Formats: sequence, structure tokens, C-alpha cells
Amino acid sequence: MITGSELHRVVQRLQGSDATFFEYEGPQGILRLRFSRQPGTKLPSDRDARATVQAPPGTGEASTPLRSPGIGFLCVKHPLTGLEPVREGEPARQGQILAFLRTGDVLTPVVADRDAAAVRPVAQDGALVGYGDVLFELG
Repeated sequence: MITGSELHRVVQRLQGSDATFFEYEGPQGILRLRFSRQPGTKLPSDRDARATVQAPPGTGEASTPLRSPGIGFLCVKHPLTGLEPVREGEPARQGQILAFLRTGDVLTPVVADRDAAAVRPVAQDGALVGYGDVLFELG
């Protein structure tokens, strides 16, 4: 099971983020932590969550980063079916699944937070990504 000092470190790191849930499963049981946030609380990762970045030279368009909703391995294809939800350069609709995060046996969909004329992957397939890492640019 997780030790007291490890739990203390986890809580400190999570309090400094905008995470609201933490789950740890070990041989002795499951530990779940929920963090409540006051409305309007500005957290470190909020400052640039919607930052606009410049598109690659020659495209003439700005793009918006789509950040990771959690921690896990990025899967641009569904691990069981092999289907690729979207390919580079294709348009995406708000709410459309673009990829998956695999954490153990759990798949979390990565969805577009807005309509986009084109999707450009930033993170590599199979990469271990953290919460808030840029996965795609939506242009």
C-alpha cells in the first residue's frame, strides 16, 4: 500500500494542479481522493490552457493546442479494433474522439474541444503523456 510520506507528496502535487480525482490501486485495496475546487480558482495549468500558437510556416493559420485530459500512453488507434478516429490534416468536430489514453486496462477518449478544419498530432503514438501535455493542434 502507499506509505504516508508518498501520500503526502501525492496530495501536495495534486493540490498544485487542477486535478479533482486521484485513484491508487494496490494489493491491499484502493485509495480514492477527490479534491473540490472553489469556482473561479485559478490554478497553474489554467494560465495557458487556451493559448493560441502559430501554425507551421506557410500555412497562414493559427491553431489551438488540445491538451491531455489525464496521464497514460497515447493511442492514435483503438488498441482492440485498430481503427484510427482521425488522421493528420482531417477536419474534426467538437466532441469527436481523436485518440485514446491507455492507463492499465482503462481507455480514456481524447475528444476535440471545438470544431477544427485540420488536426495535427504533436505527441507520438505510444508516448507516455502527462496531464496537460499538448497532444494535438486544432487549426
